Amino acid sequence: MTTVVVAALLVVAAVVVGLVLYRRTTRAAARAVAAVRAARPGWWVGAVHGSPALARALVVEGTWAPALGRSLPFAGVVAAGPPGLELWDARRGAPVAAWPWRSVASVTAGEERVPRRGTASVLRVETLAGAVLPLALAARGTGWAAAREDEVADVVGRLRELRDGA
Repeated sequence: MTTVVVAALLVVAAVVVGLVLYRRTTRAAARAVAAVRAARPGWWVGAVHGSPALARALVVEGTWAPALGRSLPFAGVVAAGPPGLELWDARRGAPVAAWPWRSVASVTAGEERVPRRGTASVLRVETLAGAVLPLALAARGTGWAAAREDEVADVVGRLRELRDGA
């Protein structure tokens, strides 16, 4: 009987901790996205998950951003506007990398293994330097869940319009 009670308490504690982390992550993502929107009015802005693949791609571009390489549910913010694309470190509140549209070879959707998320639909930005940035977007309104395939396809269309109009 005591073992059952202890097990039940552990399950309840795990659920409570999970809910607290989910709420904190969602709020942090919303604050970071709002800060970037304020800094870049009129731009498309979205939260991204960190991944080792993203950190490696940034190194190819000459950028060291270890926070974006951590397997976190929410690590950064991507912003796209008429001049180009920016990747922000959510914790620093500043862009860590930027690409003018003339240096972006392609914007496509793809699938990528995202730590702790399995395979997810990602925004793939290929630069003229040869880096392929796998941007695992967070679902709208969260910093936790990965964006659905249709959400990623919508972003691909918007970014292509911006790039082709530049």
